[in-house]
Amino acid sequence: MIQRHLPEGLAYETQGEGQPVLLVHGFAGTARTHFDPLLRDLARDCRVIAPDLRGHGRSAALPRQYDADLYRTDADDLVRLLDQLALDAVHLVGYSDGGETAILLAARLGARVRSATVWGVSGRVPPPAIVALYADPERCLPDWPALRAELEEQHGQESALPMLHGWAAAMRTLAEQGGAIEDMAAAAVVAPVLVVAGDHDPFNPLEATRALVARLPTARLVVLPGAGHDLLRERGPQLTALIRRMLASPDR
Repeated sequence: MIQRHLPEGLAYETQGEGQPVLLVHGFAGTARTHFDPLLRDLARDCRVIAPDLRGHGRSAALPRQYDADLYRTDADDLVRLLDQLALDAVHLVGYSDGGETAILLAARLGARVRSATVWGVSGRVPPPAIVALYADPERCLPDWPALRAELEEQHGQESALPMLHGWAAAMRTLAEQGGAIEDMAAAAVVAPVLVVAGDHDPFNPLEATRALVARLPTARLVVLPGAGHDLLRERGPQLTALIRRMLASPDR
């Protein structure tokens, strides 16, 4: 069921009944493109809330400012959405940039968050070589024509280059400020957190992810050997089982 939080809120869909689970997709994706198999699985016995973040997918018309506050802006939007839905308890699931936002959201919401499961995160901006690819995708990404067509189908005509350029500029600004995304916020998280990492994730070196887990008072880390960044695509059944375990018993 597609709904819209008015007057200028995020487009989102809800499926299923049961304990609420908020899915937070990553950069340049949508709830459907990043989470579709997981959404359908969890909706069998959970109430899944799946928004498209501002500037993305069905929320593409909402202006998105790519700056050092982009993660906090997303967290602000999601707080408003949860308040609109009158949810006083929710589980968070976040991927990539959406996982970083989920950590900020968990810090902001305190005991309202029952658990958070995130992957593709490190609490740091990606390595400079990765950011450089997105700063000049026409020259640096060999599959750029196909990627551009895919992004513009999801987010609108002429959206691909501004989106990638904006993200790269925001990452460079954050890097100039020290490279941290949620250093101070991490210590404020009280909900149980599961961080899942691939040891071949080019966006998030494992040592940076380990450092993030050390800053989160209630976190534990599961490393999937040989896996990269998009763990739902690479290790879907294994990741889904880990998420379901957190939903059933967050402290385990």
